[in-house]
Amino acid sequence: MSAQEKSIDQVCIQVHPARAPELNVSRLSEECEVIAKQTEGIRGIGITEGEDQGPYLNIVFAAENPIDAWHKVKAVLLESTEFGTSLKASCMCMCTGKNGWDDYLLLYHFDPKVSLDEAGDA
Repeated sequence: MSAQEKSIDQVCIQVHPARAPELNVSRLSEECEVIAKQTEGIRGIGITEGEDQGPYLNIVFAAENPIDAWHKVKAVLLESTEFGTSLKASCMCMCTGKNGWDDYLLLYHFDPKVSLDEAGDA
């Protein structure tokens, strides 16, 4: 099922800081704010922290084209020298829609054994 068929309009990066203790979560949040302001096609950002069997951080980018936004965010964050290694070890990335976890495409997972949706493989 394509992103359009699922009404997907967000890119969510869920970070599990306990998996990467060296990760500076405050610095990551700052960088994501910059990315949201400077990246064409990203309309806004929301960042929330929570606790569910350990701490997590949800970084949600509202996007005109979430798959395109994913590729841009991936290039800036997951491939960066500052955050890449830590994020690859500690995050899941997905496109989500109005129904949140009931309506998503899995694009990246810290566990390479987890199957990704087609959009994440590109």
